[in-house]
Amino acid sequence: MRRLLPATLTLTVAGAAWAQALPVNELETRTKEQAVAERSPETDRTLQLIGELGTALAKGNTDTFHINGDVRVIIVPATDWVLETRARALYEKSREIVTANSWSLSERVDRFVSQRFSIFAAGEIARNPFAGLDRRLSGQLGAAYLAWETRDAEKADLVTNRLRLELGGYGAREDFVLPPNSEPDAVLDQNHRKIYAARAAAHYLHALSKTATTGVDVEYIQDFVDTSNVVVNSSVYVAASIAEGFALKLTASHHFENAPPVQEPALKKSDYLLTAGLVVSL
Repeated sequence: MRRLLPATLTLTVAGAAWAQALPVNELETRTKEQAVAERSPETDRTLQLIGELGTALAKGNTDTFHINGDVRVIIVPATDWVLETRARALYEKSREIVTANSWSLSERVDRFVSQRFSIFAAGEIARNPFAGLDRRLSGQLGAAYLAWETRDAEKADLVTNRLRLELGGYGAREDFVLPPNSEPDAVLDQNHRKIYAARAAAHYLHALSKTATTGVDVEYIQDFVDTSNVVVNSSVYVAASIAEGFALKLTASHHFENAPPVQEPALKKSDYLLTAGLVVSL
């Protein structure tokens, strides 16, 4: 069962292309979107590495270990093409009992028709036994559109508002497993399912000031095979610079799955995750 986790300190390290100190707004936006806006092999920004690590350790009356990581590699191999590889992992143990263990690996390719419009294909493999998911193989096809973008009047490379929309198709095969915390007499109703769905997503960023940023990400997936299977992923964050090259970031995420893989009392439809993070530009 995915569960509400305590706030953890997250360290995000940007690649060498970000060697100069930047306001937090630029730290947040100089990812795939900015690589695309520059449409870069003619610039030096053809490779970006973003690593995120959070950990917590308690010993004594409380015995808990927690670690989560998120690594992204963004490559611009040619004009109008962007490749993004992403790996995520979460592990937690409390009093010698594993309470969270999940990971995912994904690849996405964007082909930009213009600076605002692109088509993309993506694939992912994921595992989360505490959510009843032994393995998920999924793929996406769709289009993305930069619906709105404004920049600071005095500093043109500082984005003040950005809204990006995505629409497309989603397909997956999910293999199920009983969660480790299931009842001893629990059995699987089915071993797997196939999903053919529509997917829509929106990503919004707003600069509160030249050193503070807030953003919202929402993803909606509607299955056509089992119409009760609706998935909504959402997150809200606030980030603010505290010193040259350093920023604090607070992120709240919510995952809702109306038809969990296993119909078992131990599984909840909603998962929440709250992280407090430190963003570092090197």
